[in-house]
Amino acid sequence: METAVFLREAETRKRWFAALQFLGFVVLVVALGFLAGKGLTAALQSIYGKKPDDLVGMMIAAPMSAVVTLLATFVMARVTGQPFRRFGLGGRHRLRNLLIGTASGIALLALVLWAMQALGVFSFGPPAEDGLTLLRWGSLYGVMFLSVAISEEFIFRGFALVTLSRALSFWPAAILLSALFGALHLGNGGEDIAGALTAGLFGLALAVTFKWTGSLWLALGLHAGWDYAESFLFGVPDSGAVLAGRAMHSSFHGPVWLTGGSVGPEGSVLVVFLLILIVVIGWLLRERPA
Repeated sequence: METAVFLREAETRKRWFAALQFLGFVVLVVALGFLAGKGLTAALQSIYGKKPDDLVGMMIAAPMSAVVTLLATFVMARVTGQPFRRFGLGGRHRLRNLLIGTASGIALLALVLWAMQALGVFSFGPPAEDGLTLLRWGSLYGVMFLSVAISEEFIFRGFALVTLSRALSFWPAAILLSALFGALHLGNGGEDIAGALTAGLFGLALAVTFKWTGSLWLALGLHAGWDYAESFLFGVPDSGAVLAGRAMHSSFHGPVWLTGGSVGPEGSVLVVFLLILIVVIGWLLRERPA
């Protein structure tokens, strides 16, 4: 089923005009991101007297990036005379889809790790921190990864996907943006081709859930839940990065093609099966006629 978000409006939206809108959104995101980044760098240096460590920078930059992306989407919605909610915030089951998505993101990663444990290539580690410290880190990471999900979903899905779909149709637009999403992961330290390919396929699966549910709420939950579970709950690498303050010290001890190695679970062949489950979840929660 195709929701109204992606229906072609041939009479009012010319393909070339839709492409210009897409390019305008990209330019606006880059410009706002550059200005926000410069301002954030100056502010942090004035506070700390030097550049803060990477984790502190990430925790501050992630919410700012989310605000910048939502602001760019809002501006483009006003410029094009369309409702802001059309680009991912609509739908009739917002909270339900967000909660199901978050729980599914965590559960799907747990399923992969349990499968690895059954195959003898992964071990769940002991608790890494005490209760109060875990609560503090868990809250900080919750805000950070929800912010990351908002930024990436509204940049690579949201306005970009809806608008580019009018210029190219849904599937070419979704494949193009997902390929870009995966390729940009190569900029993460420790990432490799397999992990970037999986990230691209993950982005494509999330685009399909947007198409079917008519909103990004499910995708936001899946994205945030997966990242949160990787970096905090199970303490495994996320795109090659292992962060401080994780709930447990887990370990891989098997072939890279099965465990993902330093890349993390997204580099494992097992994750491909989860992408199918994500699409199934999107189909089960698809927006039906009122």
